[in-house]
Amino acid sequence: MPFTLSQFTHFRPYLYHVTERSNLRRLARSHVMEPAAELIRRSGRHEWLQRRRTGAVPLEIDGETVVLKDQQPLILANVALTGGWTAEDFVGYLNQHVFFWPGTATGPLKQGARLLGRYEQTGPVVLRMRTEDIFAANSHHAPLFSPFNSGALRKQNGLPVARGPDLFAPAHRFPRTAGNVVEVTFRSAVHLPGTTCVATSNGIWTPLNELQIEGAAALKG
Repeated sequence: MPFTLSQFTHFRPYLYHVTERSNLRRLARSHVMEPAAELIRRSGRHEWLQRRRTGAVPLEIDGETVVLKDQQPLILANVALTGGWTAEDFVGYLNQHVFFWPGTATGPLKQGARLLGRYEQTGPVVLRMRTEDIFAANSHHAPLFSPFNSGALRKQNGLPVARGPDLFAPAHRFPRTAGNVVEVTFRSAVHLPGTTCVATSNGIWTPLNELQIEGAAALKG
């Protein structure tokens, strides 16, 4: 059922984003997250626009390295594509978005927590922001919502799951309730609000603005 953004922010007051640790300094400086497709284009590595990443992919942009996470859970044999999509179309579509896990102050929903567990040994950086703040900071771009973990494909009852151009929908066209939202995405660059925090090694949520001053030293694992 459709819902309003204010209803969603009340129900899921926090959003979480996972990225490679090496990307933090760039994020602390710019306060902008760019879709993978935009980063790929800027690096000139166009071969990755529609290719599934089996491992982390480093990109050189303006003299610094940006690392894209792998897409190993994106098992294409487990999907039945609709809308005339090819596997390349599907990967390319995902690369056009920036992804967030909804949750509460204590952490993301179980799908997001499962992702964190998968990357725990590689030491990812987790960012947390208030949902209402990120919606306000990006009011010129409507957030999109998905009832699925779009990047992890598992068969259901032994059958491939259907995925197509209707994977993400705005709040007013979402086919389920706000409680069924698993992912929040933006098909654009995302401006991070000043209240964005980072999980530091001592378990404290530290404001990203402070890490910009400190040079992110607190995140060394």
